[in-house]
Amino acid sequence: MGIFSKKTRGENKSALLCWIFLFFVSIIFLFGVGYLIYFFFPKALSVFRNNEEPISIATLEKAALPVENQPEKKPEEKAPEKISSAEKKDQPAKAESAVSLSDIQQKLISWGFEYPAAKRDIDTVIVHSSYCLTGKDKYSMDCILKEYKDYTVSAHYLIGRDGAIYQLVDEKNIAYHAGVGQTPDKRNHINNFSIGIELMNTKIDKFTAEQYASLNKLLSEIKSRYTIKYVLGHDQVSPSRKTDPWNFDWTKITK
Repeated sequence: MGIFSKKTRGENKSALLCWIFLFFVSIIFLFGVGYLIYFFFPKALSVFRNNEEPISIATLEKAALPVENQPEKKPEEKAPEKISSAEKKDQPAKAESAVSLSDIQQKLISWGFEYPAAKRDIDTVIVHSSYCLTGKDKYSMDCILKEYKDYTVSAHYLIGRDGAIYQLVDEKNIAYHAGVGQTPDKRNHINNFSIGIELMNTKIDKFTAEQYASLNKLLSEIKSRYTIKYVLGHDQVSPSRKTDPWNFDWTKITK
């Protein structure tokens, strides 16, 4: 009986050591798999996100060739004055109180973009709109950025309801904001040659005067550095998929 007991205890000890060994091997294996997924899987999908069908910012519910300043375009900024309504005449005064370009707030994110293989030839600006779908405050910056991160999308700039301009992605990088679409000259892969600008707004609200003023200032500054051929809405490059920027008044910006 004593011999049998010692043998049993020996077998149990061997089995325990075996299980401990297998446990540590499993931990090492899982760590290796996690490492591969974390570091290599996102890179393998970078081209797919840019050139195929990424989940764009507007889908959250179910974004160089320097040139000289072009002074001849400045008179176009007076276009809103031609509109006779009292509301639109008030806009120039509001524009003066909007955030200046020197006060653009850097809020660079670490997702939703890729580094281009060569310098980008930027000639297009795509205007988007988005808001928080999951929180009580539909215009919460933290909530909007969290949703961008969850869907691995981004834009170069985000304009708040008060006209504050936030830079999320460096212009030299390719932000995932446009997805599948086509410009009027039949070009695809829009992310590669465009700058994406998001404005906080819902499908039922209207953009604020401060947002229009800040967007005009931002567009003017961008045009001073690139030869911009198109300023388009997301719905104009992807009409079968997108409807943003919702309730946008194109007569209030200088294209």
